[in-house]
Amino acid sequence: MIFATVLVFIMQAGFTMVEVGSVRIKNTKSILIKNLLDCCVGSVIFFFYGWAFSFGSGNAFMGYNGFILLEGFNANGTSEADPYQYALWTFQYTFCATASTIVSGAVAERTQLLAYLVYTFFLVTLIYPPVAHWVWSTQAGPTSTTPTLS
Repeated sequence: MIFATVLVFIMQAGFTMVEVGSVRIKNTKSILIKNLLDCCVGSVIFFFYGWAFSFGSGNAFMGYNGFILLEGFNANGTSEADPYQYALWTFQYTFCATASTIVSGAVAERTQLLAYLVYTFFLVTLIYPPVAHWVWSTQAGPTSTTPTLS
């Protein structure tokens, strides 16, 4: 799981290089800052409520339990933290941050930093979590089951 997380996170650097290669030199710093802020803003938002919206118990649209990683991170109902849950959080966070970075290439040289951060906030808050809930949650989606690797 951690190796897959690293591979997804390396996509951030790849998208950054593609974007920097497609803009004028004067906008290189802006692209680098935007992609760094995607990781930072994405991690904070996903920590506070993105995970709850994506994987918390709730309804078929989105979850509404597990804010700030307070629910579902214990091993078998004990008070001990389950390391797999933290690895899964990190894996899902990298996908969330990468989703916002993908679009940053399309708006390179076209938006100001504040407008881009507002977009990142809405993507990480209202677009990625419900879709992740529909695909991966046991309460939503076409099969309403968690996919297994078999």
